[in-house]
Amino acid sequence: MPLDRDRIAHYRLVRMVGAGAMGEVYEAVDEHLNRRVAVKVISSAASSHPEIRQRFLREAHAASAFTHPNIAHIYGAGSDDGIDYIAMEYIDGETLVHRLARGGMAIDDIVDVVLQLADALAAAHDHGVVHRDVKPANVMIDARGQVKMLDFGLARIEAAPVTLQEDTLDQRSSTNPGTILGTTSYMSPEQALGEAAAAASDVFSIGVVLYEMIAGRLPFAGKTTADTLHRLTALEPEPLARFNYDLPAELERIVRKCLEKTAARRYRSAGELLVDLKALARDRSSGSRLAPRWAAPPPRTRRAIVLVAAAVVAVIAIGAFLRRATPSAGSAEVPRSIAVLPFNIAGMSDSEYVADGITESLINALAEDPRIHVMARSTVFHFKGSALTPQQVGRALSVDAIVTADLQPHGDRLTLAAELVSTADGARLWGDRYERATSDLIGIQDDLIGGIGRALRLQHAPRGEQAPEAGRAEAHRLYLHAQRALNERTRASIVSAAQDLRRAIATDPSYALPYAALADTFTLSARYAGMATADLSARARDAAMKALQFGPSLPEAHVAMASVYDTCDWNWAAAEKEYQKAIALRPGDVLAHQWYALLLARLERRAEAEREKQLALSLDPLSALLHLFAANIDYYAGRFDAAANSCAKAIDLDPRVPLGQVQYALILMQQGRYRDARTALESSGSRYETVAARGVLDALEGNTAAAGNALSSLSAGGADYETAVVAATLHRDDLAFQSLERACAKHDVYAGYAKVDPLLTRLHGDRRFLAVLRRAGLS
Repeated sequence: MPLDRDRIAHYRLVRMVGAGAMGEVYEAVDEHLNRRVAVKVISSAASSHPEIRQRFLREAHAASAFTHPNIAHIYGAGSDDGIDYIAMEYIDGETLVHRLARGGMAIDDIVDVVLQLADALAAAHDHGVVHRDVKPANVMIDARGQVKMLDFGLARIEAAPVTLQEDTLDQRSSTNPGTILGTTSYMSPEQALGEAAAAASDVFSIGVVLYEMIAGRLPFAGKTTADTLHRLTALEPEPLARFNYDLPAELERIVRKCLEKTAARRYRSAGELLVDLKALARDRSSGSRLAPRWAAPPPRTRRAIVLVAAAVVAVIAIGAFLRRATPSAGSAEVPRSIAVLPFNIAGMSDSEYVADGITESLINALAEDPRIHVMARSTVFHFKGSALTPQQVGRALSVDAIVTADLQPHGDRLTLAAELVSTADGARLWGDRYERATSDLIGIQDDLIGGIGRALRLQHAPRGEQAPEAGRAEAHRLYLHAQRALNERTRASIVSAAQDLRRAIATDPSYALPYAALADTFTLSARYAGMATADLSARARDAAMKALQFGPSLPEAHVAMASVYDTCDWNWAAAEKEYQKAIALRPGDVLAHQWYALLLARLERRAEAEREKQLALSLDPLSALLHLFAANIDYYAGRFDAAANSCAKAIDLDPRVPLGQVQYALILMQQGRYRDARTALESSGSRYETVAARGVLDALEGNTAAAGNALSSLSAGGADYETAVVAATLHRDDLAFQSLERACAKHDVYAGYAKVDPLLTRLHGDRRFLAVLRRAGLS
C-alpha cells in the first residue's frame, strides 16, 4: 500500500515504481545533493516482524560493504518517523524479466549480461557475501546495457544463519514460506534441501538464469512447487541444443558446469566462472551474433545482416572442416585434441601411483606429436574419481577423443586394457589389451605407447628402453613413486621424492629419468622449500648433466638443465636454449612452456611471455599451479586485474596451492585493496614470504612499527630479498640495497625477479639499482 506522505528524511518521493509483500520502492529526489535516487521502504505490516526488519537492514549492510559498477550503490539507510528506508542508486532501465518478455536475446548479448552479472557476484564473493536470491527480477539492465544487481536482502555475510520467508516482485516463481531461502525456480539444490548456501549456490542460480536466457524457459520448472524441487534436486534439464542448434559448445559447457547438482563439481565461485566467460567473450569477439531459436523474428534489414553473417561463418566453418577432414601430405587423420583420463588399477590401492605414472607417461608420449593437442596431467587428474562418463569429460574439456584404461593384476601378471573413444558419439576409435609381468612396468607402458602410437601414426616414435640395465624395473617403480610426491610441491613431498630418486639411481645408475627428476627436486627446493640456492646448485647441475648424458633426447633432461641455468646460475640465454630444445622435442610439454614464460617475463619480453603462458594454459586449464604462474606473469607486467583473476582461480582450484594467498595479497596491494590483502594473509602461514608480505602491507598502511618488526625478523633470519622489499616500501633505501646485494651474492631465487618486481619500482632511478641488475645479469 503506498505511503500517505511525500517525503522520507531528505528524500522527496516522486512515484512508486515497485511493490512486494515486504515494502515498496519509490523514485525520489535527494534534496541535499539534488540527484534522483530509489528509496525502498519497509511496509507497516512487515515492520512488525523483527526477522523481516533484520533482513531489510542486512540488505543495506551487505550491499554497502563494497562497491562495484554492476551492483546498485547504497547511498544511505535509516528510519524516519517509524519507517525504515534504504536510499540507493536509481536505475533507468528494465529488469531482466521484462527484457526476456520482449523476446529472445542474441548470444553475444546473453554472454555480455551474464559476464556482468558474474563480475558483480565475484566481487560479492570476494567480500564474503553470498547473494542467495539471484534471479531475473533482481537484475536490472539500463539503457546503455549495463547490468545492475539488486536486492541483497537474503545475502549471507560470514555464514550468519538466517531463516526468513521470501517475498518477490516476480510473481512467476515466489518462494513458499519456511526456512528454505531464495526463489524456488532459481535456487540451488543445497538451498532446496535447507542446507547452507555458499558461493557455489549463487553460481547455480546464474546457471539457471543463463539457461532461461538461452532457451526461453526455466530448466527445472514443474507444475507445483514440490515438482519443481524434485526436478531441481534429482533431474537433469533438457539439453540446450534442443532450443538453439547454433549455441557455442563452450557456452553449453559453462551452463552445464554451473548446473551441476553437487556444489564441488560446479565453479566454486563467480570469480572462477568469470574467467571462463571472459575467455568465451574474447573467442567470440570476431564472430557472428547468432540469435536463439526462440527469439522473435528480426526486422527484414536485420535478418539480411544475420543471413550474410551466417553465410560468411558457414564458409569459414566449411573451410575449417575441409582442412580438418583432409589429411596433409604424409600425415594421418588423427584426433586433433586428446585427453588421457587417469587409469584405474584394481586391487592395488597401495600401487595407485603405478596407474598414475603410466597415465602421465602416455600423456608425455602423445604430447611429442605437434599435430595433437594433449591435455596435461593436472587437468585430467582433476577428473580422477569423477562420476562423469568419458564423453562428458571430453565435452567438458572440449577435446575430440578420450583415452581410458584399466589395469588388472593376476598373480604375478598385469593386464592393461585401453581404448580411444570419440567425444562426439562415443565410438571406439582404437583399443587393445596388453599383458606383462607385474614387475615389468616399463614393458607394459611401452606396449601401450607403441600401440596407440601406431594407431595414431605418431610423428615421433616412442622412445622405448634399449637394453635396459638389470635394475631398471625397480628404478622405474621408484621413479613413478617419486613423481607422485613431486607433483605435490610441498617441502615434505620434495624431500620424500628425492629419497626415492636416489634409491632409483643407486639401483640403475644409467637411467636418465631419475636424474632429471632429482635435479628438479633441488631447483624446486629453492623455489618452494626456502632452501639456499648456493647450497643446491652444484648437486642440481650434476644431476641435470647426468640426465643429459644418459638421455640426450629426453625433454625432461632439457627442462631440468634449463631450470639449473635459470634458478641457480642466472644464465638466461643458456636457460632459454634448453627450454626451446625441450619444447622442440615435446611441443605439448606444459612445464617447459610455463617455466619459459616466467623466464621471458623477468626479461621483460612480455609478448613472448604471454604467448607461452597462453600455450601452457590451453594444455592445462585446470592446474592451480599454472594459474598461479599466470598470475605471476601478469603481476610482473603490471596487469594487476588479470593477475588477480588468475590468482583467484588458482586458489579456487586448490586452496593449498603453494604461496597462493601470499601472491594474491601482493596483487591486491597493488590494486589498493589493503583490507582484502590482509584477509588473504590470515591463513597463509609463517614463511618468510608471508612475513614480508605482512610487513609491506603494514608499511603501505602507515603502521611503521609493525613493518619495522617484520624487517627485524626477516633480517635476523637471513631473508635478504624479503628484507629488501619491506625496506624499500618503508623508504629505507640503504638497507634495501644492502639486502639486495646480499641476495644477489647468494643467488637468491627471488633476486632474479628484481627488475620486474613492482615492490622495487621506486628504486629504479637509483644508480645502485643498475648495479643490482648487473649482478643478476638483467642489465
